[in-house]
Amino acid sequence: MTKRRAIKVVYRDPPSVDLVVALDRKNAPGVWIPDRPDDDWDPADPAEHTRLFTSGGRNLVRVRARAIRLAKGWNAQFAKPGLSSFNIEAIAWECVEESMSEAEALAELFGYGAKQLAGSETDDPAGVSGPIRLLLDKGEVVKRLERASELMHTALDNEDDETVAKDALAELFWESVTPATGNRSKAEFADALRKGKSFSVGPTGLTVGASEGIKALKATRSYGDAPES
Repeated sequence: MTKRRAIKVVYRDPPSVDLVVALDRKNAPGVWIPDRPDDDWDPADPAEHTRLFTSGGRNLVRVRARAIRLAKGWNAQFAKPGLSSFNIEAIAWECVEESMSEAEALAELFGYGAKQLAGSETDDPAGVSGPIRLLLDKGEVVKRLERASELMHTALDNEDDETVAKDALAELFWESVTPATGNRSKAEFADALRKGKSFSVGPTGLTVGASEGIKALKATRSYGDAPES
C-alpha cells in the first residue's frame, strides 16, 4: 500500500503501477477515493481531469503536455518535491495558451504558479474536491517556482548567447543539462549545494567535502530541499 491512496503493483521489470480503488458517488459527479491517513474517502473526478487536460486544439494539447513533462522533471530533482503531479497539471491547464512555444509555456507555468500559490492553493479544475495540497511549506514552493521562472526567462532572453542560456538551463535542470564550457566548476558547486554536501576552504580554495581541521561551510536554503546523492 502507498502512504495515501493506492495499491502499488510492482512487476518483475519496471515500471510499477498505482491502482486506486474508487467508488461511484451516488448523487454527485465523480468518485470517492481512499484517504488512508484519515481513514476516510475524498471526492474526485479523474475522468473530468483527463478531459480537461487534453482539451483544446492539437498544438495547445502538445505544448501543454510537454511543459507539464518538463515541469515534473524539474520538480522531481528535489529530494522533497514541493508539488504533486496533479498540481503541476492543474497550473498548466490554467495558464498555457496555444500561441506559446514549449519554452514560453514552461516559463509561464513557473511564473503563474508562483503568483497563484503565493495567494492560495490551486483549485481542483473539476470543481469536485477541495484545493490541491502542497507537499511542502508554501513559502518554499513559491521560492522554487520564482527562481525557476527567473532562469527560464534568462534562457529565453539570451537565445543568441548560448553560454548564458545554457548555464541558466543547467541550473534549472541540474541533473540533465551540462553547463557551458568554462562554467562547469560553478555549476558543480551549485549542484553539490543542492545535494546538501559540505564545503571547505583550504589551500586550493573552495572544495566539496570538509577537510580535517577546516570548518565546513553550511549549505544555504536558497535551493530548497535538494536531491540526495
